Amino acid sequence: MANSILKLLSATALLGSGVLANAATITVVQQLDLNQFNFSSSSIGLGGLLTAGSFNVASGDTIDFTFDFVGNQTLRMTNPSYFFAVVNRPTPLGFHTSTGSAQFLNASGPSTGSVSVVETSCCHHLGPTFQSAELATGPGVVEFSGLRTIVTVTGFGSTTISGFNFLAQASDLEIGSYSDPVPEPASLVLLGGGLLGFAGLRRRRTA
Repeated sequence: MANSILKLLSATALLGSGVLANAATITVVQQLDLNQFNFSSSSIGLGGLLTAGSFNVASGDTIDFTFDFVGNQTLRMTNPSYFFAVVNRPTPLGFHTSTGSAQFLNASGPSTGSVSVVETSCCHHLGPTFQSAELATGPGVVEFSGLRTIVTVTGFGSTTISGFNFLAQASDLEIGSYSDPVPEPASLVLLGGGLLGFAGLRRRRTA
């Protein structure tokens, strides 16, 4: 499984000492290979360390983190009941609150936009935990190629984050493949005709 992390601080930060001089925005990208997960037809889960290194966070900081499935992998959830994709393993532990939003990447199904989230007291991770009502409505099916979450910590002591956790539970889970939309055949015919017309017009002008 390939992992990467990119840290962009919007304010001067003393990462080695575990102290952020001012509020910072920390951007984290974690690539996940779904085929490496503990997977069944109804649950998928994986936890581990951020292999590129840990980062420090304090109250007032914003964490912009993306879980991006490698290649064109997608996860299709039918009637999801529980889901989270968070950064975790804070040292030391401490209760926190945060607010923000989450967006499913390349999503199809009901949950194609952003979901507002409010994180309530928790001591071991930063990020939202979704219940079924927040994930999908209607047919209860959503398919996506990753998840981006942006949360601003409103109450948390200075701490070090060194890990991640990804878990989904649903009545049915499938690993699929995302592909860019392919133009309709009629559109291709129109495009080709337009190009031919342009070429003919150019020849007449240069004749």
